[in-house]
Amino acid sequence: MDWMPEEDELILAGGKCGGEYLRSIGVTDLAALDKEQWLIFLRACFGYVAEHRKPVTDELNDDIPF
Repeated sequence: MDWMPEEDELILAGGKCGGEYLRSIGVTDLAALDKEQWLIFLRACFGYVAEHRKPVTDELNDDIPF
């Protein structure tokens, strides 16, 4: 899959949200998370991306030339 640099930045920002959650619970080892913690971590990461994706990807999509 080809990722645009803007999409990579968005994913990295989502990862930072996940890192903030991990820091808040004092855990850095993902394998140590229980199911509920894992779900909250994923929601932090993917939630950010889902919330901010449309404006970024709309800027990347050019009109189809045909």
